[in-house]
Amino acid sequence: MAPTELRLCAMPSARSFGSRSRSSGQPRGRSTSRPRVLAAHLEPWPAALTVKCLCLYHPDDRAELRGAQERNLLRLAAACRAQQRELLLEIAAGGLG
Repeated sequence: MAPTELRLCAMPSARSFGSRSRSSGQPRGRSTSRPRVLAAHLEPWPAALTVKCLCLYHPDDRAELRGAQERNLLRLAAACRAQQRELLLEIAAGGLG
């Protein structure tokens, strides 16, 4: 995974844990990296699914790399908010090599 990629997957929403059919907690749907248009990528996902995002981010990265990651995360958050989706963000802050 390149440092500027966001890896997305779908998982049951916390709101759906009361439902027996959706209480497994296992990721569902396909993982993807580098979605070009986040809102369009998320639209076909069932509304009960939470977006889980893995983001590689380190404060010692170059400023332009950090800025690109921050812009991607803001786009993702806006897309989730517009679709009233939950967003689970996992930040991996370790070194890349």
